[in-house]
Amino acid sequence: MNYENVYEEKKLLRSKMRKLLKERYSDLKNIQAAGNSAAQKIILSEEFINSDLIFSYIPYGFEIDPSFLVEIAWKNGKTVCVPRVVPDSNLMDFYFLDSKLSLQNQLESGAFGILEPKLTLKKVFTDSSIRDKKIFMVVPGLAFSKDGARLGKGKGFYDLYLPRLLKTGCSLFTAGFAYCEQIVENIPVEKTDFFLDRIFTP
Repeated sequence: MNYENVYEEKKLLRSKMRKLLKERYSDLKNIQAAGNSAAQKIILSEEFINSDLIFSYIPYGFEIDPSFLVEIAWKNGKTVCVPRVVPDSNLMDFYFLDSKLSLQNQLESGAFGILEPKLTLKKVFTDSSIRDKKIFMVVPGLAFSKDGARLGKGKGFYDLYLPRLLKTGCSLFTAGFAYCEQIVENIPVEKTDFFLDRIFTP
């Protein structure tokens, strides 16, 4: 495989998808409506119903919004965690959110101007403490294929974090969260790219 070609193909697809999302999802109402619709499908899934922990994300820019999913998870007594980037690295950690507090009161501006959980919240340690947990992870991206391939933003945060999580022995289900327009026929992949279990769209 020519990884130089893969890099260029990914770069072109990222540019195309960013332009598409900016054109179609510049309205916050559309972003939230799409997120709510996709979330309705997730909450009916067996994997979500049986999960202990929900790993979600805080949307940035034109990303589909999983906020409604977080609210439903809390109402169903589930624990929700969101990511925070480790400064000057391609690594991230997840932090537990407090269901008794509003989401906004637990966030602060972090890396790349994205809202992140405050450092006063408890960090999820990727060790034996979560070995017996069933984790449902909602994963963002720029594009997805039906077979579970994902095109991220190019920093490799999820591709680096997921192996760490799996080493704990936890039960992990990964769900791509996307607009219908983000589903493409083919995504160029490298050996370090992680495939998702299922893609959920509105």
